[in-house]
Amino acid sequence: VYGVTKDPIAKAQEKAKQEAFRSVLSDAETFESDTEFDADAASALLKENGYTSDDISEVAEGKDASGETIVETLVTMIILSLAVIMLSGAVVTSARVNAKADNADTAFHVDESQLTQESGVMIITDGSGEANAAQLDVKVYKTENDYIYYEPQKQE
Repeated sequence: VYGVTKDPIAKAQEKAKQEAFRSVLSDAETFESDTEFDADAASALLKENGYTSDDISEVAEGKDASGETIVETLVTMIILSLAVIMLSGAVVTSARVNAKADNADTAFHVDESQLTQESGVMIITDGSGEANAAQLDVKVYKTENDYIYYEPQKQE
């Protein structure tokens, strides 16, 4: 009788065990037992930490349909999320740099009617503090964005 019922009983026990595992980790398709698990070492560890009425008889690893463990899938998702965050940061930074470049470019390509124009004198020195200097009559232009540039006045 035992020989006839042995296989169906083992299948029923395995099915019950898989269902119990699935109740804990519902995202897993299959569960594989850890062949290196040491039940005696686990029992000793539990007793050392005050869990005298508890017992760990088996450890299993949950895997998804592709055969990856759930932990591997979660790590992959975290890495992908970080990559998207970094890419988003790069896009935002690039947009800011482009906006600053556009503002600077616009300041140098403005319509003459948008400029404030004054006459002035530019004194050019050699930086030594000595009396070596040149004086040049210039037109001073100032844009709405407070960019200032000079143009030499034509000598008449």
